[in-house]
Amino acid sequence: MAKFATNTKTTFTYIRGEDKGSIIKLSKVCQQYIIDAIDWKADIVGLNRVETPEIPLEAIREAVIDSYGHRLYNNGQCNEIDVFKDRIEIHTTGGFPKGHSPEEFLDGTKKAIRRNKLITGVLYYSKDMETFATGLKRIKDLCDDAGCKVEFKVEKDNFVVAFYRNLRDTWAEEADSKTSKSQNEVLEDQIIQLLNQDKKISQRELVLKLDKSLSSIQRAIKNLTKQGKIKREGGKHFCFWKVLNNKGSD
Repeated sequence: MAKFATNTKTTFTYIRGEDKGSIIKLSKVCQQYIIDAIDWKADIVGLNRVETPEIPLEAIREAVIDSYGHRLYNNGQCNEIDVFKDRIEIHTTGGFPKGHSPEEFLDGTKKAIRRNKLITGVLYYSKDMETFATGLKRIKDLCDDAGCKVEFKVEKDNFVVAFYRNLRDTWAEEADSKTSKSQNEVLEDQIIQLLNQDKKISQRELVLKLDKSLSSIQRAIKNLTKQGKIKREGGKHFCFWKVLNNKGSD
């Protein structure tokens, strides 16, 4: 298990090896390693804090336990987890079953191909794995529901499940949008307060009083007008602002 400073295997920031214990124990160590490496979003919903991982935890668990159940054990290689800036990869040594592709298993109807019948049997009875070849479909469905991109890659000696860390960008955009919306609402409230104080106030005067750009003032006024909260009345030489209630009246 290793963390890298970039999106390539150039600079290690942390390496951990774990080679003693049962498959079930080691799979839990791997899962926790990934959980500790990923980002989480915390939202306050009502009185509670709701935490959301950037990669679905059930998808992580499924990929890790599958990498133990379906790997090749006589080639001297290890299970491998790579944590990059943009993705997390779980490598299953021994590759994918010859003559087959991951896409065949994404609809959940393909019959299981058991490389390690005894091991998968034990993992089935321990309730860590099912035996109906629906693991890849479950991973894909969980990631699709969460908006997390996942890729299944077949290499010469490995099968790789790559979870992309794209949700961090989505969360940042959502946060920026909320902040922007909040700031816009504050500006609109300030404009309404000033219009109530002086119905003849000009946009230039609003710029000076609120220390905002003319374009920001114009955009806020346009939005307030569109929402039916204010209205410009009067003739060419005698104009004034009218602040309206939610029903479009004084």
